[in-house]
Amino acid sequence: MVKKYKRKTNRGEWSEESMKKAVEAVVEGKMGYMLAGKTFSVPQTTLERKVKGARENSPPSSSTNIKVKVSLGPKQPVFTEEEENELCSYILDMETRLYGLTTKDLKALAYNLFYNLIN
Repeated sequence: MVKKYKRKTNRGEWSEESMKKAVEAVVEGKMGYMLAGKTFSVPQTTLERKVKGARENSPPSSSTNIKVKVSLGPKQPVFTEEEENELCSYILDMETRLYGLTTKDLKALAYNLFYNLIN
């Protein structure tokens, strides 16, 4: 029997809200990196990277446009949830009509859907 997975690291467990507050505090000059990291419970190196990005991408007067999205890994979703549900319903509909799709057919279908969405 498979045991329940226990996560061994706390990487990426900070909240977007606390990171945004920490970045604003550093950009406005209220705190340094170390103090803001400890106060808002965010990693200092990540905070430094987010502040650097905020300073490069926005004018000094506006600190409200700060992007601090948490994402681990290089993969991003291709389809929206609605498009994915539409694809699933199509596959299930084909299954009820006794026209089973192979994995190769499913991959081609998903690729064509993605290609048509781009163009």
